[in-house]
Amino acid sequence: MKHIFLDIDGTFLNPKNNEVPQSTLTAIEAATKKGHRVYLCTGRPTSSLKRFMDYPMSGIICAGGSHICINNKVIFEKTLTPTQIKFVEKICTNNHCGYLLEGKNFNYASKLGAEQFMETIKDSSFGSTWEEVAEELGILNLEDLMDDQIFKISFYTKDKNIIEQVRKDLGSEFSIAYTSKEPGKIIETEIFSAGCNKADGIKRVVEYYGQTLDDAIGIGDSMNDFEMIQECNPGIAMGNACQEIKDIADFITKDVDQDGIYFAFEYFDLI
Repeated sequence: MKHIFLDIDGTFLNPKNNEVPQSTLTAIEAATKKGHRVYLCTGRPTSSLKRFMDYPMSGIICAGGSHICINNKVIFEKTLTPTQIKFVEKICTNNHCGYLLEGKNFNYASKLGAEQFMETIKDSSFGSTWEEVAEELGILNLEDLMDDQIFKISFYTKDKNIIEQVRKDLGSEFSIAYTSKEPGKIIETEIFSAGCNKADGIKRVVEYYGQTLDDAIGIGDSMNDFEMIQECNPGIAMGNACQEIKDIADFITKDVDQDGIYFAFEYFDLI
């Protein structure tokens, strides 16, 4: 039995039309019938996953490894404390970065964060207006922050030097992951509690079943999949993945809109 972990955006979900390819669902059904377990493994928090909860998955790792649910049972959860949240907000503000608090029930965007987030998704099909995107992803204004569990904080900048400065300012209490973007474009960077990334989440899942990373297959496309692709055996890059992910992958499949998941499942005899 293999444990197969799929990133969502750009891997499970085609960002060009905001739909899951039928071939992907066919592959998952066939792999499950052969006795494998298939999971979603995403940077999205629970608040942005409502539309994915009805898919027949074995479980989900979300918020970049900060929340893990298997067969409707939460086996791991690590949220940011109020003190940690205020600390990160101060660092983001001092570095002139907009940010998004990503929680269990909703996400909360600073004014600049909302503007920058819209810039990062302008080529996707999430929606053309802030209202459409906020409805799709469960985003409220920061002023509407309620008593919610915050799993991670994303911030936005075009300057990689700022990302490195934020990393230094955060210290060892946090870990970060960023997406790969073209030069001059806004980079979305995710901040988690230390010990939380996708690979950490995958380790917790396979250990839950008494297995190892040799039994895990990871498929992704962006830089927040880096540790997952590096640690899984094999680590598979989508054809539409960023170059950094392709460089470390054991195998490169086809693009998400060219039946990439089905092709990978077939290649590795999972179906």
